[in-house]
This record gives sequence, structure tokens and C-alpha cells, in this order.
Amino acid sequence: MATLLTSKKSEYMSLDYLTKIYARAISIQLSAERLMNRSIQLGRLAINTEVVAVKAATVGLTFSVIAKEVSALARTITTEMELLEASGKLLASNAVACAARARLGEKYREALALNMTGSNAALVQGILNENQQYLQKVLTDMSQQLKSTLVNAQNLVRLTVHIPVVASMFRIESARGSKSDALLFRGMSNDLVAFTTSFSIDLEHLLVLAVKTLDMFGIRQPGAAR
Repeated sequence: MATLLTSKKSEYMSLDYLTKIYARAISIQLSAERLMNRSIQLGRLAINTEVVAVKAATVGLTFSVIAKEVSALARTITTEMELLEASGKLLASNAVACAARARLGEKYREALALNMTGSNAALVQGILNENQQYLQKVLTDMSQQLKSTLVNAQNLVRLTVHIPVVASMFRIESARGSKSDALLFRGMSNDLVAFTTSFSIDLEHLLVLAVKTLDMFGIRQPGAAR
């Protein structure tokens, strides 16, 4: 089956088609940036848990272990988010280059349509061929960047699953400490649950965008959300 990366048909290199890919790439970049901001929020929550762990002397070591678990999760998620954000930026940068080359190709095709002949026609056709080769290369790079984006996002899904588990640990520990400690623990639990909800919604949005954009390249992801 012909795909965006293998077909020589002009519609796969049209300005309209590549502009749609450009729009998707920019949306993915913005989603990645929004998720990065969310992960910074998790980093702050991790710092808060460390502070609360110091104050919660009545509970002792158990809460300290839970706080360290939050910090470890926050570091891992931030690392994965940095990879995701870098991939999103590179994807958007290549999309901008593709859209510019597509506009250039449209102008040269219009020139050929004016019954240009001789050496001028050969020159323009040569430029068009070179332009198409460039687009093929950049689009291939973009497909790899999209795959990396999808892998990073899927890794984040697996990591995010652990956060409600940690939140439930806070709930359990709230029954063991003083009344003031219990309020602190429940507050941390609620904050982590709220983070997980908002982060998961944004992450699902990015996953759907990545999968649908890969579909435009003719690359199917079995079992992925659409």
C-alpha cells in the first residue's frame, strides 16, 4: 500500500496535505509543553512531601519512604518528559521546514503549468525533483520523531499508574498519625490524585494526536488509542 513516505504521487507532497501535518506537529509540540508544565507541578508536590515527611515525626520512617517514592516518580517522569518535549520541538521544526518547501514546490509547479519548455522547464523540473527528495527525507525523519514521541508518551502512561497507588498510601498513613498529620496526608493524597487526573487527560490527548498523525504517514500502531 502506498504511503506518504513511499508514494511518488503529487497529492502526498501537496501543500494542503503537508500543511495538515504541520498543524498536527505544532499541536503535538504544544501538548508536550503543557505536559512538561504539569511535570514541574509534580516536582513541587514531591518537594512538599519531603517537607511534610520531616514534620510528620509521629509517623516516622513509613511516611519518609512514601515521600521518597513520590520524589523518585517525579524525577523519572521529568526525565521522560524532557525526551518528549525535545522530540516535540524537533518534530515542529521539521514540520515548519516541510511546509516552506511545499509552498516552494507549488510555485514551481505553477510555473511548469504555464507551458514552460526547453532548458527552463528542465531546470524547474530538476528543482522540483530535488524538493521532493528533500521532503521525503524530512518526512521520514518526522515519522521517526513521531514514533519516539509515542514511545515516550506510552512510558509516561505506565509511570502515571503508580501515582494513585502512592496517593492511597498517604490515605492509609493518615489514620496512624495525629489529627494535624492526617490533614496533611489527606491533602497530599488529594493533590496527587488531582495531578494524575489532569496529567492523564493531557497525555491521552497527545497520544491520540501522535497516533492520528502517524496514520497520515500510513504507519499504523496496533492497539493504540485513536
